Amino acid sequence: MTLRLAYDFTNWLRLNYTTGFWNNETRARSQTYLTSASGAATFGGVSGFANDTYTYNEEHLMNTVSLKTSTKGHWDGEVIFSDYDYLKDIQRNPAGVISGTTFMPNGYIARMDGSGWTTADIKGIWRPNGVGDAHELSFGGHRDQYDLRNPTYRTDNWSSSRDTENGTLYTEGRGTTTTYGLWAQEVWKFAPKFTLTVGGRVEFWRAADGFNLAGQVAASRPSQHSTNFSPKATLAWQINPNWTTKLSFGEAWRYPTVSELYQIVSTGGTYAVPNANLKPEQVFSGEAMIERHTQNSSLRLSLFQENTHNALISQSTLLNNIYTTTFQNANEVRNRGVEFVVNQRDVLFRGLDLSNSVTYVDSCILSDPGFRSSTGTTATGKHVPYVPNWRDTVQATWHATSRLDLSAALRYQGKMYSTLDNTDRVSHVFGAFDKFLVMDVHVHWRAKGPLSFDAGIDNINNARYYEYHPFPMRSYIVDLKASF
Repeated sequence: MTLRLAYDFTNWLRLNYTTGFWNNETRARSQTYLTSASGAATFGGVSGFANDTYTYNEEHLMNTVSLKTSTKGHWDGEVIFSDYDYLKDIQRNPAGVISGTTFMPNGYIARMDGSGWTTADIKGIWRPNGVGDAHELSFGGHRDQYDLRNPTYRTDNWSSSRDTENGTLYTEGRGTTTTYGLWAQEVWKFAPKFTLTVGGRVEFWRAADGFNLAGQVAASRPSQHSTNFSPKATLAWQINPNWTTKLSFGEAWRYPTVSELYQIVSTGGTYAVPNANLKPEQVFSGEAMIERHTQNSSLRLSLFQENTHNALISQSTLLNNIYTTTFQNANEVRNRGVEFVVNQRDVLFRGLDLSNSVTYVDSCILSDPGFRSSTGTTATGKHVPYVPNWRDTVQATWHATSRLDLSAALRYQGKMYSTLDNTDRVSHVFGAFDKFLVMDVHVHWRAKGPLSFDAGIDNINNARYYEYHPFPMRSYIVDLKASF
């Protein structure tokens, strides 16, 4: 449930407020296709059936408030504050299975109440001679804080005990990350058809109050901090009214999240082991782009390269017959490729629009001396996990009437690897990331008044593929919206 309110103090000053409440009640049950020698259904002693049987109760609250000016004169500004709270977040699951299709009565209760984050941003714009001036300077500040509170309790009755049972901890993860940032950017139209944008951002990051408990082992995690500067620059040349070309360069930093650093997940079908020693990743990226716009069409061709130092990569590893997620830094990673996007209105006849977006990425791990494999494989020279070499989306939309739109889309994605040494080559199994080609069809109807109606079929060709787990096959979607 979401509520949005806005109030215009003047024609140039607006206050916006958004609040959202999210509730989720999940009851997940496992179904076995195994049978005993007598033909009776059985779990066969496989604990995975217990891992995928759980209840989940969540209540989250989000609030955002912003104050923005739109004078279009010498000065403009904006202030935004947001807060997200886990009011209630409780997951329960049994500890294992016993004979037949019976679960152990004891189990675990994982909670995340008290977790959440806050963000605050302030932005100013100065135009020395008003809108359209050769110079426009923008500047601002940022702060965010992420808090993790994630105890998991043992319970003698996983389905009906108190939310903390007797207070006996099984695992616990907690910690806080905080980032402060200051930035400035100048847009300079130094010639009739040339625009230079230069900017920089300085960030102060800190991870603190980290603590982990697993079994009988408890440990306070060392604090981390990092101060970094990120420059960027873009040169744009408007060749003529239809053609524009740009050259861009930038440096950026991505800091480990509080979950990657401290969260131990050991309930349901999800297991994760944090790494409190993760380093921030440093990214250098460059792009050369040319684009063309007309009244009925647009196209864009981009060549890009991104080099990442200490790339933050998650890995799913089979430990004790359980897929467990771990986090680590890869020393040097490179992604280079090309992207082509084209849109054309009124193809063949008025009202028929076509679009295509295709991306190719040559992705490579240049160096990862810290990688260790029990089978002697290496990560250096392998494809970067979770980066497909090809992505392509073709979409056709027919605006049949002023109120009715009919759309069809083809989506293709090449195979991805999930392991640093690319040893997960088997397709159509749990944990695999398969290539796929699916077709979707949708209908959008704008009724009179505030109502709109959407219906569609995703994966109408019923393709079978895995993206870690089996992805939905043919799916039917119906949506009714009212806007006031």
